[in-house]
Amino acid sequence: MSEQPVVLADADPAGVWAAAIGTAGVFVLLIVLVWQIAATWRARMLAAREEQYRELARKYAELLEDNVELHRRSIEELTTARRSIGSLEQRLTEHRPLERESTWREPEPTVRKATERERVRETE
Repeated sequence: MSEQPVVLADADPAGVWAAAIGTAGVFVLLIVLVWQIAATWRARMLAAREEQYRELARKYAELLEDNVELHRRSIEELTTARRSIGSLEQRLTEHRPLERESTWREPEPTVRKATERERVRETE
């Protein structure tokens, strides 16, 4: 048997360069695709976060309005209470009631009656 050398390809410089450029192009294309997918995902996440911030700001504004309303009501109630107290103080200083005798009495001491046993012991 005669063995013949196996030739895989001719070492054509133009073919080697074409394969290298084609392989590099495929890798560049894959890198650009991955890069764009990541950029799109990041943009969506930022948009979602921005929407969450807007929702949070809207809720904060509503709570602030509620807080201002509650503060206004409490000021009104405090003003009303101050007027009532001032009116009451004025009445008390103008019309002092006459001092009366105290109706409180000290309670009378109670005497405990001796039981039958205690009476028997005292006689013994």
